[in-house]
Amino acid sequence: MATGTSRTRCSRCDKERRGAKCDGCSRLYCYDCLPHHRQELSKELDEIETTRNVFRQILTEQTQDPKKHSLIKQINQWEEDSIKKIKQTAHECRQLLLQHTAEHITQIEVNLAKLTDKLKTTRQENDFNEIDLNEFKSKLAQLAKELDKPPNVSIKQEDTAIINRISVVVSSTNEIETIRNLFRQTLTEQTQDPNKHSLIKQINQWEEDSIKKITQTAHECRQLLLQHIPEHITQIEVNLAKLTDKLKTTRQENDFNEIDLNEFNRTLAQLAKELDKPPNVSIKQENIAIINRISVVVSST
Repeated sequence: MATGTSRTRCSRCDKERRGAKCDGCSRLYCYDCLPHHRQELSKELDEIETTRNVFRQILTEQTQDPKKHSLIKQINQWEEDSIKKIKQTAHECRQLLLQHTAEHITQIEVNLAKLTDKLKTTRQENDFNEIDLNEFKSKLAQLAKELDKPPNVSIKQEDTAIINRISVVVSSTNEIETIRNLFRQTLTEQTQDPNKHSLIKQINQWEEDSIKKITQTAHECRQLLLQHIPEHITQIEVNLAKLTDKLKTTRQENDFNEIDLNEFNRTLAQLAKELDKPPNVSIKQENIAIINRISVVVSST
């Protein structure tokens, strides 16, 4: 612990006295201060043992439930944050779209009313041919297209490799009046509830699919991580057991100095670091998006 010296200045009380040099910190202490220094070292050893006990508790919790591992928590946080961003983006797109659909639907109502009057007149006069029928079909198809895809509003989805681009396929019928009636029903529904608009549904579907992709990716990452954690924790258990035995021996023999304490602290810190961040496993987050970013584009008319 200490080596005797001739009269010198004590590093604790700053008096010139005979004393001893500490082998750990290489400082000189008088014989009155030397026991106090020893008490300080003993107190530091107590703190190390407390740190070891706390680490032992964390390690036990993660052994019993690997899902409490910090890397699992990091994946969970990524999943939570990503879903929040998706929901917020979808909400903003819906709000922007709803601002522009009301006026658009009103204009379609006017055009449909004109077409309806013309259909009634044609039916009453019974004076029409294929050219007239094709014209009715063309106008109904155009109204349906404009209802689903307003000329000045569109949904923009950026390309990515993981999420497939979505599209809408609209089938038609040969019965003009049936088409008109179905269109009238659709238009009424969207007038009463703009949230039923096809573009709103497109945004909703994007939101649902994106959340599924985020959830699936997080699940796969967790499963892969859980395959590696048990073996890693087992090795830490072994190393912690060795350190615990060494601490017990040091306490029993009461033979230690600052060098020993620093080594204990370093070993504990290294074990804690390896528990949080296994040397062969890491969480990689790239700037490459795994979902199609969606936005509403409103062009000027």
